[in-house]
Amino acid sequence: MTRLLSTTCHAALIGAALLASPSVMANIEEAEDRLIYTLPYFEQYSPTTAMDMVSQIPGFQLEGESQDRGFSQGKGNLLINGKRPSTKGVDARTLLGRIPATSVEKIELLKEGSAELAGQTGLIVNVIVVNDDRLGGSWQLGGRYEQRGRLFPTGRASVTGNSGKFRYSVGLELTRRARVRLGPEYIYDENRDLTELRDEKNTFAAPNWALTTSVGYDADNGSVLNLNFKGERWKSYSKEFSDRYTPDADGDFGDLFESSLYDQEESEYNYEVGGDYTFPVVGGNLKFIALRRMEDSKFDTEYTEQPVDGANYLYKSKSNPIETENILRSVYSFSPVDGHNIEWAIEGVENGLDTSASYEEDLNDGNGLQPITVEGSDRVVTEKRGESSLLYTRDFGSKLAFQSNAAVEYSKITVAGQEDQARSYWRPKGFISLTYNLAPKTNLRARFERKVGQLNFYVFASSVNVTEGTADASNTDLVPDQTWHSSMELTHRFGERNIVSLEAFYDYIDDFIAKVPFGDGTEGDGNIDNAKKWGAKFDITYMTDDIIPGGRISFYTRWWDSSLIDPLTGEKRGHDNFQCCGASFRFRQDVPETFWNWGFQINHGAGRKFHRIDQITKTSNSAPDYYNAFIGHNNIFGMKGELRISMPFGRTTTQRRTFYSPDRLTGDFAGYEERFRKTGFDIRFNLTGTF
Repeated sequence: MTRLLSTTCHAALIGAALLASPSVMANIEEAEDRLIYTLPYFEQYSPTTAMDMVSQIPGFQLEGESQDRGFSQGKGNLLINGKRPSTKGVDARTLLGRIPATSVEKIELLKEGSAELAGQTGLIVNVIVVNDDRLGGSWQLGGRYEQRGRLFPTGRASVTGNSGKFRYSVGLELTRRARVRLGPEYIYDENRDLTELRDEKNTFAAPNWALTTSVGYDADNGSVLNLNFKGERWKSYSKEFSDRYTPDADGDFGDLFESSLYDQEESEYNYEVGGDYTFPVVGGNLKFIALRRMEDSKFDTEYTEQPVDGANYLYKSKSNPIETENILRSVYSFSPVDGHNIEWAIEGVENGLDTSASYEEDLNDGNGLQPITVEGSDRVVTEKRGESSLLYTRDFGSKLAFQSNAAVEYSKITVAGQEDQARSYWRPKGFISLTYNLAPKTNLRARFERKVGQLNFYVFASSVNVTEGTADASNTDLVPDQTWHSSMELTHRFGERNIVSLEAFYDYIDDFIAKVPFGDGTEGDGNIDNAKKWGAKFDITYMTDDIIPGGRISFYTRWWDSSLIDPLTGEKRGHDNFQCCGASFRFRQDVPETFWNWGFQINHGAGRKFHRIDQITKTSNSAPDYYNAFIGHNNIFGMKGELRISMPFGRTTTQRRTFYSPDRLTGDFAGYEERFRKTGFDIRFNLTGTF
């Protein structure tokens, strides 16, 4: 059986591979419902892991696994040996990063969806892995430096092996996110006169350790057992320093009158343990899936104001939210007649949030720290949900494929201490999708769906943002939103490896969740009758061999719009935190007859708006809002190396908060504040190898 060569062997043969004819380079086989990328296609990229291989498939982007509503509405688009991974906490990139390229037999790109991913009808990648008695692995060592920050190490290592009918893998990863932003903030009164200037610096750092393991067993009778575990431990540190000045006669920084410090530390550990067991029964296959995950976070917050003349102010808070999810799912799939596939699934889920918080402040009046009562800040919320669904797929010859899923769910939400107000409801959902092949390389996909959203249980508890001076009251009457979704996508492949797609969609959302006033002067998340969202996106991947040998261009752009009736003013406006449009341009060249590759990326998106009772916040980034460039070499003593710099000229984020008194409906303009934050460059380097 053909095998992908090791990195060292790749380096020895890469010149010959790149001198081959374009058709040999492509090595793409086309079947009725899929494209098959054979191993020689990937040799020019010297991959070390399956992730390196998948990232080179034109027109395909991995989607993150949805964290919503158990497994039934999963939105991932990855299969391994034709099966969906039974995990939610381990993302697709991590899973593929644990698979050595030497263990991959081929990669398939499914064009018409899969019964394994009932919630996905777009492109799906299926990584075919060879299981034999061998031990292999990959590793990566690197570092990261951020302007005004410091250098810190990153790395990962994974081991994968087989022993008879057993499969196993272990992965360990060290990552660190960091950010330093600084800049001025200007405060204006109701007459638009400058009253205060602030010189501010915000820092954030989050080191993270993660351990993932999996064990599998393939029995002679066709039964398959998989067990997975992920454990994660990380901390985050966030600080904001602010020196506050009165303006001088020229509108510049005058006298310092106060300093403040906001300091928050989060300590978190989480785990996920799960597995699945599949076995043949009565002409089909029965699959049982079980999963439990838990996230335990502890937040310690301290805020201090230190006037040059006057008494200091001190605020402290502690919170400990614990999130849990338990899932049991059974799936029976069979084909009663050739070309007809049926899947019946039953799923039970229990989601929970147990959160507690305490607040204190010292007014420097001689009484020291005194407790603050925030009504509704301690909550225990539980949702128990059951669901039954029936999936049916059928191919109508080579032209048309049909897929439908009819489901109904029952849910009961309980808040501790309010058991007599527990709410339960039934929700129908499901979808119908059609894929029509207009031509051998052109297809049209249409989808109509009803979806049920997942509530964020944090909004059941009250919260306070001391730096922004805002508070959200609890709302235990929330219900999930429900969306009627319709979309149509046209995809065309041209040349050997080029692809272009155009998609349009429309969403009608019942019980939409937005910030609403509660009538007692407070506000928080609540349901409004309905909202709408619609838009289009365009995506193209073009191999530039005729112009720039070994090059590839990827371009993506989207335009979206939205509307709802403002729950305070009754006027029509867009959704909060909604980005109407954006674009991304990427270029990569694997230089022929060399081991070098290089490229760059430029992204930009429109700003966003947020509405509260008494204020409107607008945020935007300088153009472009993200950009990077990299250079790599595929044979550094048998290893791969890459140097990448992001935002070499920095980026400025602007935020403007406009205030109204007493509110946006009946009040007058009360001033505004405008903040500018400059983010510096980021440099990363790494070495990757296999063993």
